[in-house]
Amino acid sequence: MDPVEKLFRDLPNPIKLDALYQQRFLQVIQSFNPSGSRDPDRHFLATLVKDYTSGKIEVLGMLSELGYFAEKAQILDNDSAKSYQLKAFRWIFNGRKDEDYPFNNNIQGRSEQDDDTEKPNSHVFLPAKLTDTQICASCGKTDAKLACSGCLARLDSHAIMKVSYCNKSCQTRHWKEHKPQCLGRKMIWRAASLIRDIFNMFQKKACPKTGVVSIVDKQGFVHLIREDFEDFEERGLQGKPIIYSFPSDLASSEEHALAAVMDSECTQFLIDFHDFLELLILREF
Repeated sequence: MDPVEKLFRDLPNPIKLDALYQQRFLQVIQSFNPSGSRDPDRHFLATLVKDYTSGKIEVLGMLSELGYFAEKAQILDNDSAKSYQLKAFRWIFNGRKDEDYPFNNNIQGRSEQDDDTEKPNSHVFLPAKLTDTQICASCGKTDAKLACSGCLARLDSHAIMKVSYCNKSCQTRHWKEHKPQCLGRKMIWRAASLIRDIFNMFQKKACPKTGVVSIVDKQGFVHLIREDFEDFEERGLQGKPIIYSFPSDLASSEEHALAAVMDSECTQFLIDFHDFLELLILREF
């Protein structure tokens, strides 16, 4: 077996992350030896391992690099472990969107009971016309191309709320039933947009990242360049400031500035805004 294929075979499943994932990942990646491999990506993987062992990047940096690599790679459509892992990394990199889920069956010789792959969200208790954006909400036919523009919500060109119709006639017939739903969806989307904007501003005005000197766009990926990095906890113990206004002016666009300021902040929203969201939802005011 080629060393690269063995590496990807032994790596834990990236789709189902748990507390032991990084430990298992490091155990496999540090044992990688590209000697004898003919895989065209062996040099990239060898450099990745070298950068980690030399302290140039940490484990999260390696995972990010694999995500970048998977997004650009020409992935073969076969049952190899390499294909499985790269498809999984690409799916995660692009936001774990249900409609882009790359696996329809077991791969890597996994039996159904052993398969720990995370499946897309299930809506088995909801009518199909509410969850399938290709089904007409009026007549139930498939391949509906028209959408209600009033409650259509998009984020990063991805439709996150959509009611579909075959044609204008179906939409007109369904309006009496859809009208209260449409107004409710508008309210939900407006509330979500306001919360998002508030959080974005909060992160930019109270950012813990120090030493940011440049925000660079390289081949479609945003890189945050930092110098004189100081540990967040260490700064607090020394009585130094721990929050700053993020230097958004270093970015070429607002989109790039947000991408940089939100780096590694996937759980920060729930931590910082738990009480705020509870206040809005429970309306205890």
